[in-house]
Parts: sequence; structure tokens; C-alpha cells
Amino acid sequence: MEARRSRYAAYSPVFWRPAAGARELHVAFLAAMVAADGVDAFRTENGLVIAQRRGNECFVDDFAVAGDERWPVEGRDLLLAAWGRQSAGGATTARVVTARLDEPKVALLLDVGLVVGEEWWVKPLTPPTAGDTSHLPIERPGLTAVKTAAPPVYDPGGPVMLVREVAGPDQLPALEATALEHGAVLAIVPAGPGDRALTAALAAAAYEVASQFYVGLPRR
Repeated sequence: MEARRSRYAAYSPVFWRPAAGARELHVAFLAAMVAADGVDAFRTENGLVIAQRRGNECFVDDFAVAGDERWPVEGRDLLLAAWGRQSAGGATTARVVTARLDEPKVALLLDVGLVVGEEWWVKPLTPPTAGDTSHLPIERPGLTAVKTAAPPVYDPGGPVMLVREVAGPDQLPALEATALEHGAVLAIVPAGPGDRALTAALAAAAYEVASQFYVGLPRR
């Protein structure tokens, strides 16, 4: 996982910048996860997967192998083992997170029958002063968002603004102004693959896709 963080930091340096002490923080987080109800964890000599039940969804975030060549077999075995346990427990769909630029992992997810359900478009911002990282819901006309801290293993340099809902592409300037007002160093805008007007506007405004969420029923 430490190697994956280093690699992902090259893909999106602000979004995935590792925090100081990230290794120790992540060890503690993973220990808590594998002990929690509704969580299934599997490992091999060269990889691991942790699947968490969220309602009827099998959610997979921590999932990595040591070496891209291991994704087609070892990665597949790990994911299908987790899905088998979760689906036996009542999960009806899977949702797996990856970096868009992690092409070998993306290839596996496509090969087991998953499709992109959502993408997180990100844009680094430069506020006059970085704000505090307290959790703050934001409600503005045409915009629902939250200013918050990044996960503890990451350090973008200040709070981020995660958009929950935006009325349309014409709201992007106001969205960024709101983020800067709250001292956010990164704007994160989720969008579905069918949101063509919004994704075109995001691309034109220098946003890039960092994370993708693949959904569906994994198959061998």
C-alpha cells in the first residue's frame, strides 16, 4: 500500500500527496478495518483486498498487488474471493476504487465485467490562506458541498472541498470561488460518465480525473 501511495502521488500530486507518518497511520486503519463487522479481508504473498459492506454494496478501496503483472491472476483471485464472501452475506453489487491512470488495475476491473459508475474530477487551488480542516457543510444556490480534511494518510496541504451536488456546468466559477473562500486547496467534483456537459466543462476548466469507481457484478 505504501508503494501504491507513492505511485498514485505521481498521478495526482495534491490529491494523493502522502502524509507524514502515512505508513503507521495506515497500519492502524487497516487493523481497525479487518476487525470491523461487515468487512472481509484477504491476502496472498503479493497482495491484499479489503471489502466493506455498505448497505447492499460491497465497497473495495484498499486493494493492491506487488507488481502490475499480478493483476490478471492474483488480483482477480483476491477480488473474486472478497466478492464471493460479500455476496454470500447479502451484497448485491460491488464498487471498486482505482486511480484512472492505474491502467493494469483498470484492465482487471473491466475484464471482470465492471464499468465506470462515477469519476472524481479534481483541481488544485491556491487560496490566499489555507483554511482549517474542520468539517463544514456548504449550501449555496446551485451547490451542495462539504469542506473537510483529506483522509489521514494524505496531506494535500489544507482542506478540500468535496462537491455533493452542482446544478450545472455554469456553476463551476462560483464553485471555485466558494472553495477559495473556505481556504480549500483542492476542489473535487464527482460526475457520472453520462454527465457529458459537466465533464466537458470540467475538462475545459483544467480539472482532471483522479479516482474512478467501477461498479457491477464481478465475474471470473
